[in-house]
Amino acid sequence: MSRDSQDRTDSEFNRSIVESLSDMLLVLNLDGTIKKVNRWVIEKLKFAESELIGKPAYEIADALKARFLAVDAVERVLAMLPEHKEESFQTKDGDRIPVLLSHSVFHDDKNEVCGVVWLARDVSELKASTAQLVQMDKLSAMGELTAGVAHELNQPLNGIKLIAQGLRRDLEKKRFSEATLGEEITSIILQVDKMSEIITHMRIFTRKSDGPITDLISLNDPITGVFKLFGKQIETHGISVTIELQPDLPKIRGDAIRIEQVLLNLIGNARNILETSKKQGAKITVKTLVSNNGKQVEAWVIDNGPGILERHKKKMFEPFFTTMPPGKGTGLGLSVSRKIVEEHGGTITFVTQEGEGTTFKVALPVATK
Repeated sequence: MSRDSQDRTDSEFNRSIVESLSDMLLVLNLDGTIKKVNRWVIEKLKFAESELIGKPAYEIADALKARFLAVDAVERVLAMLPEHKEESFQTKDGDRIPVLLSHSVFHDDKNEVCGVVWLARDVSELKASTAQLVQMDKLSAMGELTAGVAHELNQPLNGIKLIAQGLRRDLEKKRFSEATLGEEITSIILQVDKMSEIITHMRIFTRKSDGPITDLISLNDPITGVFKLFGKQIETHGISVTIELQPDLPKIRGDAIRIEQVLLNLIGNARNILETSKKQGAKITVKTLVSNNGKQVEAWVIDNGPGILERHKKKMFEPFFTTMPPGKGTGLGLSVSRKIVEEHGGTITFVTQEGEGTTFKVALPVATK
C-alpha cells in the first residue's frame, strides 16, 4: 500500500472513531477557536458545522470566558481547560445543555502543543435524577421532623386552649370585661401567627427549588429556618445546642431553601449520631463566620460525638452510604448536600477525631456586585 493510500485509510479510520463517539467532541486551535466538531455537537447544539468552525469556544461555554481573556497564546487555551468540570453549552436557540467537560492536549511532530480536544458528555438526564434525589432527601428529612414540628405546634395550641378555657370560666362567673377580652384575643392571635409561621415554613421547605441561584441572602437565615422546624426536637433528645451567628454577615448569592436543606442534613446527622452513641453531655454547636480574607462565609456544625471511623471517611459523601441502623436515614443527605453546595460555588468538608467529635464546614463565596 502506498503512503497516500495509508494516509487516506488512517484518516478514514480516525474519522470513523470520532463520529462513533457518543459524546460531543470539539478540537480547538491555540487561539481558542473551534477547528473541528463531531456530529453530536451539531445535533445537540443545533448549529451548522460552518457556523461552529472558527467560532471562539467560550461563546458556547461562556463560563470559561473570564479565564480565556485573562491570558495569551497557548496559555489562553490552557487556562480554559477544566478537569472533568461541570459546564453548560449554549445551543443556537439559546437553551443550555449541562455537560461534564474534560480535555486533552495534542502535539505536532515537534512535540509542541498545537491544539486542545474537548470531550463533553450531556448530563441532562443525570441532572434530572439529581433533582429527584434532592427532593427525595428533602421529603425524607421532613418525615423525620414530623415529631419535632408536632411539638412546635402543640405549644401554641395548648396556649390557645388555656386562654379559651379561662374565657369560658370568666363568662360562667360573669367576671368578664372588654379589656380582658381584648388581651386574651390578642394572645390567641399571637399563638395562631406562630403556628401559621411554622406551617408556612414547612410548605416553602418542601416545594421544589431548582431554579437559578440569584437571591442575595445571609447564611444566618437558613440556620434560623432550621431551628424553627428542628429546635424542639433536638431538645427532646437531651442534646444542648449553642448557636453562634456572626452578625452583619456578608451576603451570598444563593437559594435559602436549598442551603437550609444542607444545614438541616448536617444538624440532623449530628443529632442522630449523638442519640445513637448515647453520649453524655451531648452538644451541638452551630456557628457562622467570615473567612478567606472576607471572600467566603462559613457555617460550622460541630458535635462532640464519637467521630468518624477511618474506614468510613472516604465514603461519607457517597450516595446511599450511611452509618445509621437499617431503616434510619436514606444515606442521601451528605451526597445531596455536597451537590447543593457545589452548585452554589462552595465546598463542604469535615474534620473528625475518633472519640472527640466531628465538625462539618460549609464554605460559600461572598457575593460580588
